[in-house]
Amino acid sequence: EWIGDNYLYPQAAIDAGVVGTMAVSFIVEKDGTLSTIQHAKDLGYGTVEALAELMKQSPKWSPAIQNGRVVRAAFYLPVKLDLTTIDSVKRDVAPHE
Repeated sequence: EWIGDNYLYPQAAIDAGVVGTMAVSFIVEKDGTLSTIQHAKDLGYGTVEALAELMKQSPKWSPAIQNGRVVRAAFYLPVKLDLTTIDSVKRDVAPHE
């Protein structure tokens, strides 16, 4: 939910009509911080770069627990972009008036 509320749809992607699913992979560390954020699937026009930058600002996640111990865990996060609700989508620049 946090990603959906904070992702800034790049204006170049809006102008190009980019839709689809992009993804990043990352590690949730034992303290809940994210590390090793990498582009896993890119739609172009700065879409996955904007997602990776947002992930760097993410609040801490709940760390994984294995056999009762807190451990590092790898994640793959797909995010769907959809222009049909563009009026409610945050843009990386103000719309032209």
